[in-house]
Amino acid sequence: MRPSYKVFTSLIIIKCLPEKNKIIDVIKIIDTIFMVLVSITWGVWGLVISKFSKIKGTRTKKNYLFL
Repeated sequence: MRPSYKVFTSLIIIKCLPEKNKIIDVIKIIDTIFMVLVSITWGVWGLVISKFSKIKGTRTKKNYLFL
């Protein structure tokens, strides 16, 4: 039972080795999606801040320029 188990695990490892690149590709895709989501949320947040500064008046715009 033991040796056959070792052979089975080694076969799984050998089969997974070419798929390692696929896993890296998936991680890269997830990373790019995460970066896009972060940029979209920052863009929306910037729009919200600009809208609020327009509502509040020029004082917040001056503070925004100093940032």
